[in-house]
Amino acid sequence: SKILEKLHVTGTNYCLGKSKQYPGILFAGFGDPGGLKAIKITGKGESKTLTEDGSWDFSKITNDIRAIHGDPDGHLWLTTRYKGIIHIRFSDFRNKQYDIYRYDMQHGLPQNDWNFAYSHNQYLIIGTRKGIYRSDTKIDRQFKPELLRFVQESTFGKWFNLTQQGVSNIIFCNTGTIWVNCIDKIFKATAGTGATSGKYDIQRLPLQKTRTSEYTDMYLEDNILWLC
Repeated sequence: SKILEKLHVTGTNYCLGKSKQYPGILFAGFGDPGGLKAIKITGKGESKTLTEDGSWDFSKITNDIRAIHGDPDGHLWLTTRYKGIIHIRFSDFRNKQYDIYRYDMQHGLPQNDWNFAYSHNQYLIIGTRKGIYRSDTKIDRQFKPELLRFVQESTFGKWFNLTQQGVSNIIFCNTGTIWVNCIDKIFKATAGTGATSGKYDIQRLPLQKTRTSEYTDMYLEDNILWLC
């Protein structure tokens, strides 16, 4: 990315991510060669500077990293190319100590590529090429990473699983609405009320001449959905 070009960091940068525990750090995922780096942010506004932070040791992470998700507790979930999901669970935030857990098809994922992580109601939600999956337990401070498995999401994700939609981006709104990018089309999932409570109404968003792809990102600001 153009942000990292100024740092003279080698490798192809595919993604950036943040952890709430380290507001002054950008985590950068790379491919060719793979890996993870920490970029330190200093200053404010136009005087802000970025420098590679060599105090972080990510030498054991060598896979191609295509997406980075920071969960509500500040731990990281990395989407890899062909190697499933890597979970970086910090055991000591102050001293940057962490453990690495790896999840693939043996843990319930439908494939080892294209697993995009999101957090919702204390569960880890995964957008895949075969619908939407979730963690089989809440991802809280008591959960045991070594026992984690993934299952099909059975509420808002049910229709996407039945139709085998490839899901690359999900936005959860405070209103209960869920926006889902399915490669070349975008859907709006609205939670039912009363007699339809627990069910979701799935509507395809009419994009007219706007075209989307698996690389389209969605952002929600002031109830306006932005596509890029």
